[in-house]
Amino acid sequence: MKVRVVPALGAWRNALAHPARRRRSDRGFSLVEALVALAIAAGVMVAAYQGGSAALGLKQRSETQARAILIANDIAARLGRDIELWSGHTMTGEADGMSWRVAISGNPELSTGNDSVIMEDLLRADIAVFTAGASVPAFRITAYRMLPAVVRR
Repeated sequence: MKVRVVPALGAWRNALAHPARRRRSDRGFSLVEALVALAIAAGVMVAAYQGGSAALGLKQRSETQARAILIANDIAARLGRDIELWSGHTMTGEADGMSWRVAISGNPELSTGNDSVIMEDLLRADIAVFTAGASVPAFRITAYRMLPAVVRR
């Protein structure tokens, strides 16, 4: 009696006997393919980390800016009430971990097209809010107030 080998079974035996003869799809990934995939994954992770860091930095800067704006608006509201209004007056203080400075000057010059007008009954208050240890203000605003009636000529 003659034994006949089925071709599929013979090919399977042949692949087990000689691993180098296996089909390409049966062998898995090569080392180069694995390293390329790892490099791509590392690049994606680095980009994601940098994007997250940038977003966190923007969030912190916007929160600092928002705090500075709130402090400057509060100081502008206190002009003439808690902060004395007279030309040449400068006042400093701290609020919410930030420092602020108000400088009041009198008779501001306002431009109207080609002409400029000096306003005698008007005071200009320059308000600057600084983060801790900074020399450049995080926020700056200018407010104008009328001279108190007692001081007017």
